[in-house]
Amino acid sequence: MKTTLMIGLVAIVLLAGCAKSAPQDNRGAILQKMLDLDEVTANAQVQGRTATITYDTATGTEYDQKLIADWGMMMGAASNIDIDTIVINNMVGTTKMATLTTTQQNVLAFQYGTKNESAFWSDVQITD
Repeated sequence: MKTTLMIGLVAIVLLAGCAKSAPQDNRGAILQKMLDLDEVTANAQVQGRTATITYDTATGTEYDQKLIADWGMMMGAASNIDIDTIVINNMVGTTKMATLTTTQQNVLAFQYGTKNESAFWSDVQITD
């Protein structure tokens, strides 16, 4: 009787463990919240090991200080979550103007002072 009860309890525990859902990936929501707190108007998503940020540059002219400061805040925020690659799509309305791609490792090296600004930007790919 005790053995049957013990087997039944073990089975219930195992089945209860199997019924739990996988942990929710909320990195995109966390990144979005960080951007909102930094007052950067952008949309953030995380898929796999890549953070993709869509940023409307309609208020920026060329590479002005606000645009570069916003890029820095976006890269800095994204480097604080568990990812490998950071992609920033710069949009004017629905038209993509440029895409910046870099790695979390590159951003962290610049933040911690192991890379200077020139070395940092050499590891940021900017494409049309």
